Amino acid sequence: MAELEHFAGAVSAVVARLRAAVARGVAVSNDEFLHEWELTDAAAGILVHLRHTLPDRLATWTGVAAVHVYDAPSTVMRGVDDLVERGLVETTVDGAFLTTKGREALHALHSITGKVTDELWGENTAICEALLPLLRTVVTAAAETGGEAFGLLYPPYEHEGSSATVMVAGLLEPIHYHRFDAQVSAWRTAGLTPHEAQLLTGGTLWRVLQEDTNLRDAAPYSALKPRQRLDLLSGLGSLPG
Repeated sequence: MAELEHFAGAVSAVVARLRAAVARGVAVSNDEFLHEWELTDAAAGILVHLRHTLPDRLATWTGVAAVHVYDAPSTVMRGVDDLVERGLVETTVDGAFLTTKGREALHALHSITGKVTDELWGENTAICEALLPLLRTVVTAAAETGGEAFGLLYPPYEHEGSSATVMVAGLLEPIHYHRFDAQVSAWRTAGLTPHEAQLLTGGTLWRVLQEDTNLRDAAPYSALKPRQRLDLLSGLGSLPG
């Protein structure tokens, strides 16, 4: 299991790098997107986080709260209220779902993401296609141990006709949130608050929490054979960004 824990930590670093690269690219078009759909930053933040779950199902309040555990509840609900006011989502006692207008907005956001990932990894299509079955295997296995944030992103929504680059970016989300849940469980077990956990950047407690997070995050990678794990790490590591 120690090998898997180490592997989980190594993969998480690469996933973080790739997700940051996509986020930077999307941010370039952020102002135009906000203006076109008359969205506040809070509303856009909610929509961006939910872009892989909302198109085809209810986003539960429990899941939304889990994804935004580091944000003030008032900020999160202000974003939801803004989306409702602009007619992009409707809410129930259990959660929120997209309206027709909301699906159009999400389609526009998906198009932006597609352009970004194609610019980043368009020359690495063969690598992305080889990564897809490996990533899907990990994500499917992660459903057995994923927490509430992961549950919001699983199963991941794939737009019809998406390129391999977009699908890779989409599958990185549930993998990220599986670790996200693991990290939250680790610091909660240690008796920390979200604010206290965010302030940790090093030291003994930070290392203990990292080890605990790796332990909690490792199980899905056991679904891959050793060679497949190497292929996953090297494939993701070779993508620019």
